[in-house]
Parts: sequence; C-alpha cells; structure tokens
Amino acid sequence: MHAVLLVPDVRGKSGWSRYALDIGKALHERGWKISLVVAKKANVPWADEYEILSPDAHNPYRAVSSAFKMRQLLQQLQPDIVHVIAEPYALMLPLLPNGKWKTVITFHGTYAARMLGAKGWEGYLALRALQQADGIISVSNFTKNYVHSCNPVRFTKAHLEQKIEVIHNAVDLAGKQPHQKEPACISASR
Repeated sequence: MHAVLLVPDVRGKSGWSRYALDIGKALHERGWKISLVVAKKANVPWADEYEILSPDAHNPYRAVSSAFKMRQLLQQLQPDIVHVIAEPYALMLPLLPNGKWKTVITFHGTYAARMLGAKGWEGYLALRALQQADGIISVSNFTKNYVHSCNPVRFTKAHLEQKIEVIHNAVDLAGKQPHQKEPACISASR
C-alpha cells in the first residue's frame, strides 16, 4: 500500500506535524510506502518528501495554487490513499485528477469548522472537497459535534454524518519511562 500525506511538515512541532509523523512512521513500520507532500522537508528516512505545499496553509489561494503541482505528482505516484492531514489543504482536492486512490481528510478542530463556513469560491471548493472525500477522520466526538453545530446544513449536504469516523489521538509511549516517585525518606529513630 502507498499513502500520500499532505501536511506542512513532519518535524513534530505542531499538532498536524506530530499527527503526520506518528501515522507515517506507524504505516511505514507495517510495510507501507509513504510519500509526504509538505511545505518544508524534514528529511525523514522512512518516507519520500515532496516540497510542494505553501507554508501558509491558512491562505486558500496558496493552497489551491499547489494543486497544479499535486496533479502531476499524483499521476506519477498513483497512490492507494491521499490523506489530507492539514484541513486547509483539502481545498485542492476538487482540482486534482480522479484516480484510483481513496481520499481521507482528518478533522482536528476549528479548521474543519472553517471549511463548512467558508463563503464564495473557497466555500465552493470546501464543500466539493468534503463531498468527494471517501472518508473523514475526526480526532474526537467533540470535534465532530462542533463541526456539525457550526453549519448543520452544509454538514448534511456534504454527507458528513455517514463519512466521519471518530478515531481519537493516541500517544506513542514506546521508549518512554514511566515517572516514578522518589521513595520517602525513612528516619531512623534511636
């Protein structure tokens, strides 16, 4: 299996970055080929990295301008899954070619709600991206319910109730030592 992850970077210094780092490494350890489409390379040994995305993920114009480079890359790579980890990059999904791959978007919080509330061409692209996504991961029930409450009409129009799977964030404790309390001092009485 081959997954393409869209995220600003995988240096682990932001929520999106940490999430992508953990998922990418875990899939790689299970034998998956991982391609990272990023704004800034981290030079990880377990994935191919393509510096295509705008570092300003919150600027929809720049996210959309990245779509043209993404079109060529996806046609070349022919992945099984395209996973949009940073929600703002989902705006390019309607501009990408139809392929054999499945598309997944992860909802982390307020950025997902912004997609449902966007107006004009940004709103059009956001709704199309949500409609064409094969699946959506929400990192919590709170996030899913928050996104729904922000725009119930678009939530329904995008068929999100059927598409959203809640998968809670996890913590990788491999190699971590549990914190142990120092033993209490025992005083010797004579």
